[in-house]
Parts: sequence; C-alpha cells; structure tokens
Amino acid sequence: MRCQVNPTFLLTTHPSTGFPAHSAHGEAAVLMSLLPPVPLARRSIFNRLLGTSPNTPHLVGGFSASSPAFIDAATGVTISLGQLCSFTLQLVQSFVNLPQPLRHHPNAATTT
Repeated sequence: MRCQVNPTFLLTTHPSTGFPAHSAHGEAAVLMSLLPPVPLARRSIFNRLLGTSPNTPHLVGGFSASSPAFIDAATGVTISLGQLCSFTLQLVQSFVNLPQPLRHHPNAATTT
C-alpha cells in the first residue's frame, strides 16, 4: 500500500487498483484531513434548506415561501418553497407512521 498526499487529505490506497484500501477485517479506509478541525453546525440539511422560524413564517430557508422551488417547463406548473416544505414534512411523517404490514392469510380454498 502507498499513501497519496494532497493538500487536504491523507488516503491509504491499494497499490494495484488505486482505490481506498481496506483493513484486514474489511472496514473501509478512513480519510483523515491534514487541516485542523473546523466546527460543524448542528443543523440538518432539511433545516438548512427548508427551515422556518416563528419570527419569520413567510420565509423558508431564508427565501420567500411563495418563491418557486420547481417549475415544470412544459406546463408551467409551479411548486413553491412553502409547498415543497409542506410536502416534505408530509412524506417524512408518513415514513414515521407506517401502517402495519399486511399479514399473509392462506387461501382457504387450496388444500395441501
């Protein structure tokens, strides 16, 4: 194995493939930055892009909630940032509250 060094990262790579090396136990290699650590904001990507605030309910992610997020070029149908935020929250809520799985009921007409 050899180490390739660039100004930002130190990465151990496999000599023949050049892909990141793996340990004997199969774990992926870990990239370690050669730069000092930086503080990371404890904020989700959702809040970063579609976050709202009680102080500014007319803004989504810092932009007007009525601003277009998506526009269908063929039809001109528009989804606003406010609608996108609402649809995203509805989708996440449906994942959190999944219905009970359907249970298998053997067909009574078939005999074994």
